[in-house]
Amino acid sequence: LLTGPATRIEPSLATFPAGRFGSDAAVAGALAAAGLRTGDVRAAGLHLSNAADSLRRCAPAQRRVVAPWLRALELGGTTEPPPDLLADCAALAEQTSPKSGDAAESQAIGLLWSAIGVGWLTRCAIGTAAGDFRRALQRLSAGGDPQFRARAAAWLAVAEALGGDVLSARDLTDQAVESADDLTRAVADVACANAALMTDDLATARGHLDRLPRGPAPRTA
Repeated sequence: LLTGPATRIEPSLATFPAGRFGSDAAVAGALAAAGLRTGDVRAAGLHLSNAADSLRRCAPAQRRVVAPWLRALELGGTTEPPPDLLADCAALAEQTSPKSGDAAESQAIGLLWSAIGVGWLTRCAIGTAAGDFRRALQRLSAGGDPQFRARAAAWLAVAEALGGDVLSARDLTDQAVESADDLTRAVADVACANAALMTDDLATARGHLDRLPRGPAPRTA
């Protein structure tokens, strides 16, 4: 899901035995993430289906990490997730309590909350999305890659800007860009543009929008 690590990991996926593509939930999930990152949504869906089918064969400790991660990927492949899917994912995130100090579990749950927040944002449920992004930041602060925390902060900034809280949006974008990849910077620019529009600063808004990359948006936001 992050360009740097993906560049290092994705070539090694081709070395896995073909039988593990459909029988190992973690391998199938990694392939699904690669598909989403590169825009191959059809392949991502196939690998996600294989991962879900093999999830029951995971050891309990592994399942606690893989299950929320797979649901986050499922949401990432859906343009406008239906409310019942978002509710199901929230129920999983709420009932999954990571063991103290388990960074992998905290990151998986944080990613799921972030994906749920993006899903609600696509449905214009701004307040609900903001609450989910805050939960994501809480989990990712307990354990997780700094770039994932930055991305959740950037998405929360978008929600705050759309909700009219310009000061919070600006504070969050300042936090986000400290350890941001290109996608997170793009999300932060969207937040800054919306915050500028709230204060009728059209020139600043245009400047942030002009910095956005052209072409289809990635599915791994």
